[in-house]
Amino acid sequence: MKLKMSGPKSVITICDNLDRLLRTEEQSTTFGTKALAAEELSEMRTKVDEDDFILSKCSKSTSLKTDGDIIKIQPQWMAPEVLRSEPSTEKSDVFSYGVVLWELVTQKIPWDTRNTMQVVGAVGFMDDRLEIPTDTDPQWASMIQSCWDSDPQHRPSFQELLERLQVLQKQYTVEAQTERKRAGKGAGKMSAKDES
Repeated sequence: MKLKMSGPKSVITICDNLDRLLRTEEQSTTFGTKALAAEELSEMRTKVDEDDFILSKCSKSTSLKTDGDIIKIQPQWMAPEVLRSEPSTEKSDVFSYGVVLWELVTQKIPWDTRNTMQVVGAVGFMDDRLEIPTDTDPQWASMIQSCWDSDPQHRPSFQELLERLQVLQKQYTVEAQTERKRAGKGAGKMSAKDES
């Protein structure tokens, strides 16, 4: 079974970014302003897109006109309730984060074979989800699926996701150390055989 991402470094980056998001949300509550959190989140989103999720830059977007303002939306990452213009919460962002995790696992662009309206219909009204490859680590598959629960209240919080990612980070670190030790022992045995 494989994860299909670049291993512990990516998990560490995900944990760091999620931790930063959580700290930003705590600050917004402390300072009583969501503007600071929105600005910080926007900066983090730009950094994350540029540094970690290059595929996100190749996305299809649609412009909508609302009250004289033109806004761009990217339904490939949007929660069903958002696509249906229902109230959204942090759990809507969790759904989007699940799509980003899917991108990391598959290294593909979400819904790349569908146009914007097809994505809105499929995700928002038909309860379709992206296909998770069968050879994906079950822990990752489970985390992604939990982010995509149809009922936003059943989706994990960002804190719960961070805790799950930290467990994976530890697991991958131990696995990498074990592999290095095995590779080192194997190299040592080869050297001894070569010398005789």
